[in-house]
Amino acid sequence: MTPGALRRYLAIERTPGAIPELDGLRALAIALVLVRHATLAFPSPVRIFPVGPWDAATPLRNGWMGVDLFFVLSGFLITHHLQRRWPERPTAATIGRYLAKRALRIVPAYYAWLLFVVCVPLPYYAFARDDLAYRLAYHAAFLQDYLPADFVVAFWSLGVEEKFYLLAPLVVVPLLRRAGASAPFLWLGLLAAAPLAARTLVYARGGDWTYATYFWALRSPFHMSCDGLWIGAAAAFVFARWERGSPAPRGIAWTVAGLALLVPALVVTPLVDHISPLDATLLGSVLAAGFGALLLGVLSLRGGRLSRLLSARPLLVLSRLSYSLYLVHMVFLQSVFVALGSLLAWDHWPAGARFALYAPGLVLVSAAAAIVLHYGVEKPFLLLKDRL
Repeated sequence: MTPGALRRYLAIERTPGAIPELDGLRALAIALVLVRHATLAFPSPVRIFPVGPWDAATPLRNGWMGVDLFFVLSGFLITHHLQRRWPERPTAATIGRYLAKRALRIVPAYYAWLLFVVCVPLPYYAFARDDLAYRLAYHAAFLQDYLPADFVVAFWSLGVEEKFYLLAPLVVVPLLRRAGASAPFLWLGLLAAAPLAARTLVYARGGDWTYATYFWALRSPFHMSCDGLWIGAAAAFVFARWERGSPAPRGIAWTVAGLALLVPALVVTPLVDHISPLDATLLGSVLAAGFGALLLGVLSLRGGRLSRLLSARPLLVLSRLSYSLYLVHMVFLQSVFVALGSLLAWDHWPAGARFALYAPGLVLVSAAAAIVLHYGVEKPFLLLKDRL
């Protein structure tokens, strides 16, 4: 490879026709996930940044909400793609191209990291090795949202997203013929409400609702967690109307509505401490609606100060690495903590001081691994995807 070709390969540029502001939102999503998992080294009741009886790190502990933002963005982008690129009556070739592009986007980096974790002993990262072939098989089939994601817990969300990729054309394409009517919003609203109904029914049966039981029963399975994907799809239909010339409501109203739903959930007691009936049932729908409103607010304010902020170059870089970062970071949680603790002898340091060093250290190590995965595996297949 010539130096010029290498520079072009390493360059991080926006895809023509992309919506720049979404890069900023994607960067926000991965940042929330990273800081959330960094707090796992300081389990409750440890307060990282105590402010009276409150821990100022509570919004960081609640950074798991970044996954809900990822879901809304995925629902929006897939629907936006279908609206722009699919004919009214798609052919087998259209469907095959769509599935191939989705596979090239998600599968290679995921399979590569899955096999790396299984085959390469990693310091301070262990998992049970019984029934290995069976567990690899259902991870390869993206069933880890229903069966345990017990190689890397974060893989559960990939199972959710893959099911949406398969279902989206079956739902969205018929609605494209009625895009000017209320039918898309009615059907997508019903689909977004279905997880709330499912969570309510399961929770009503009773049980010992710890975080673990809540996660595997009410958070991880596709039918329990797809609210945001369908809300994102509905947002794409709203945005399509705006692009066709329909007047957009004041963006500040959408943004304020989204923040009004999201901020209280971000700053209250972390979900790991207590699972209330509202946490178990309504919270997922609130987050989906909040992030959907925030997304529409950002889109309706395009060209303003917020757009320039979200389109900043550092956020673009973080956005491009976000998928690889999401895949790799969890395997380094313990090893980075132990390494820094041994180096700095910080056993008696305040939790806040340790976190202030540990979180950036985790990000740096994860970013190094993500860069290798992105350029070594993810990007070649993305370039192939763009040629389809």
